[in-house]
Amino acid sequence: MKEKYKIALRFCGGCNPYFDRAKLYEDVKTEFSSVCDFELFHEDQKYDIVLLINGCSSECLMEEDYDADLVVLHDRNYQDYKAVIQSAMDKVIK
Repeated sequence: MKEKYKIALRFCGGCNPYFDRAKLYEDVKTEFSSVCDFELFHEDQKYDIVLLINGCSSECLMEEDYDADLVVLHDRNYQDYKAVIQSAMDKVIK
């Protein structure tokens, strides 16, 4: 069986009260839990993908460097989260 992708999660500060970041994360976990292990981001860990969930398109989390493929979901692309995440997974060699 293929090894699962290791995905770290970071949430923005939540200044947009109209975007439910937690709901989006639950949808992502439901869709990808069979092929991905999710955990909160820790700087000292190695991940295949770092998933940043921003409540708006200002992408306040982008200021940091991450040693992994980066996936950014925000208020303009969240409806396409399956394709966005799958594209990142396709780039990771397992």
